[in-house]
Amino acid sequence: MTKLLNSQDEAPISPVEKTLKPEGLPEFSIASSSNTLPQNSNTKVDKACHTIPTPPQGNHPQISFSATNSPRPSPMVIPSFQLYSTAIHKAIVHKEISNKTITKVSTEILPTLYNIKSMVASFDIVVAPNGMINQRKMNFLPRVSDVMTNCYHLQKLLCWKYNGLDNIMLIQTMKYLKQLENPSIVLLFGIRSSRDDAVQAIKEIGFSSSYRIDPVLLDDGVWLLWNKEDVTIEVCRYTSNNIYAIEHFTP
Repeated sequence: MTKLLNSQDEAPISPVEKTLKPEGLPEFSIASSSNTLPQNSNTKVDKACHTIPTPPQGNHPQISFSATNSPRPSPMVIPSFQLYSTAIHKAIVHKEISNKTITKVSTEILPTLYNIKSMVASFDIVVAPNGMINQRKMNFLPRVSDVMTNCYHLQKLLCWKYNGLDNIMLIQTMKYLKQLENPSIVLLFGIRSSRDDAVQAIKEIGFSSSYRIDPVLLDDGVWLLWNKEDVTIEVCRYTSNNIYAIEHFTP
């Protein structure tokens, strides 16, 4: 005899429904919002969090995830040596070597560019101590000729007291000045590098010939650089602090 179910009786649960419905979980209504919880529920909701992806298995390439990636340098950043070189170039003092002796003390930081007049056949370069620490006196003694020996080549002499410790800055600045002004002779004071460092720096600056005085104690070094294609310089007398050189123009 079939048993009739009252409205208050529950329908029997099939074995399949028992396996799909875990015990101990509250019942939800299909008509209710999926984002709401039933009232009087003791269910706790954990805070949302991001999980690190599982590394791939097998032969697939693995991708590492880092929370702190180092920033890439901006391509718009201008190196400091470009700003320094531009400032030094704008600060150049222009003078000339003609028929008068020029005496100068190596205390000036600003570079000086001498234009050698066409009447000058040759001149002597004398560098000697000035009696003060880290100071030297320069003499340029021109010899004038009736024949314009350098009328087809405008010769320039650049003097500069660097007063720096960074060889890289000196090299880059001298390359910049050499490219823009094209001096045939360069006298550099305030040099603190010596031996192999000095040889490497002079080589990178790009002059074909050179003579140098290395620094000793508190006295800075001196570099005499020139292009043998433009001029011929003969260092006649020298000591640890003195240079006496004769410059002739290359025909």
